[in-house]
Amino acid sequence: MRSGLLKVVLALTFVLPSSAQTAGVINTVAGNGYQGKFGMSGPAKAAELTSPNSVAIDKEGNLFIADLASEHIFRVDASTGNISVFAGTGAGGYSGDGGPAKDATFNHPFGLAFGPSGDLYVTDSRNNVIRRIDMSTGTIDTVGGNGFGAGPGDSDPCGTLVAGKKAKNTALCNPFGIVVDASGNIFFTNASSQVLEIAASTHIVSIIAGTGSYGYSGDGGPAIDASLSWLPGIALDRQGNLYVVDSSNCAIREVTTTGIISSIVGSPSSLWSGNCGLAGDGGPASAALINGPFGISIDPSGNIFFSDKGNNLVRMISASSGNIYTVAGSYANGSGIFGYSGNGGLAVNATLAAPQGVTADLSGNLYINDNENFSVREVTQPAAGLN
Repeated sequence: MRSGLLKVVLALTFVLPSSAQTAGVINTVAGNGYQGKFGMSGPAKAAELTSPNSVAIDKEGNLFIADLASEHIFRVDASTGNISVFAGTGAGGYSGDGGPAKDATFNHPFGLAFGPSGDLYVTDSRNNVIRRIDMSTGTIDTVGGNGFGAGPGDSDPCGTLVAGKKAKNTALCNPFGIVVDASGNIFFTNASSQVLEIAASTHIVSIIAGTGSYGYSGDGGPAIDASLSWLPGIALDRQGNLYVVDSSNCAIREVTTTGIISSIVGSPSSLWSGNCGLAGDGGPASAALINGPFGISIDPSGNIFFSDKGNNLVRMISASSGNIYTVAGSYANGSGIFGYSGNGGLAVNATLAAPQGVTADLSGNLYINDNENFSVREVTQPAAGLN
């Protein structure tokens, strides 16, 4: 059972001037729409990104982007809008612990999350470790994983996780999504479709959810006895409940503080898969269909946002009604529209291309890794008017 829960650390950000706060308007804040590695010392909107996977926001409103394939973490300055390399040399590898994060090497940095002291945590997925960047010194170190667990690719088989050991002595298997609570406990997902915790007080690894076998089962029972399949995202609410993106099952699953799992979106078609599709807007989330969800975030009001990657949409579960809505991206004839359009207009009229990580800030603004448009986009207060 998880230890020391629990308050969620919500990412802090700057507040746009009130004159700029028009609910549901989308704009690009980083990336020019072309894939590449140029422009990393000037305006973020003119820079080229390679594979923006996740984004986090510090208390000053600076954006940090895990650019998976370029082996970098970029920083977008809140005051100037300029982008720079924050961590990583761009060469794949595993080095640099104890020194400046800029001089370190990564192997597919996947997820980002800020902890209660302001340090940035990174799932260095193909190195099978979790790393922490001290924001006061810029120094990087490893806090979880011994560097062994899987081969060089996400699909390579992993060994059996041995829980109950110190985090730095534990073989992890491609850690993906990550969130850190107000006590410093680290929750993350892995390629074995499990949810794990590193306790802040003991540094011991424990299993929160998942048997390690792929499938779709367990709703209504203990999360540790459930089966899940491909978990790229995780979030935590103010009460300490965890929300996990069960992507291959086309589901969003909740793990309560008592350790019980349920699907808040999605239903099994068998013990091995869920029902996928596009349906349900305006009605109960429990009756909706989604397709290949990826990132997830919770705003200060408790609204749950997730990227419906396979449908090229971002959708929201209302905290007040439990209904589901599309907040970014558009669709027609039951299919999401793949594209790159809509800046300066309503987000629900825009087009996205395989959105991945999403992050809500304290003002209710939403940041989207528009992955195949090689950009990060912002939607101002998308929940406004939907609650």
